[in-house]
Amino acid sequence: MSKYSQEAKDAYDGIEEAGTSCTITRVTGGGGPLGGGTTTTQRNTYLVETSFNTMEVDGTSVLRTDLKLIIPAHNLPIYPSPGDTVTYAGRTVRIIDTVPVAPDGTPIIFEVQARR
Repeated sequence: MSKYSQEAKDAYDGIEEAGTSCTITRVTGGGGPLGGGTTTTQRNTYLVETSFNTMEVDGTSVLRTDLKLIIPAHNLPIYPSPGDTVTYAGRTVRIIDTVPVAPDGTPIIFEVQARR
């Protein structure tokens, strides 16, 4: 058990209380010459939406309209990854990048760059 397990649970509780519910969706498969089937995985959690500060916006990697989503890692069996989508507050955004905050290698939260 990580020494940061309680911090991860506390982060989840705080984001659940202050944030909004969301669904992370991942679609995999469908590649190859024969197409193949796809698999859709969805996980419900919570998030807090913020924005990038002007020092982080470079107009190429991070756009002025990109969103920063703070998603708790506690009880989340998948890491939010580029290509996944997040649906919340009546809209769906695409994940561009994810940075885990993980002091000992165990994520507490994910800072997610998302684009409409």
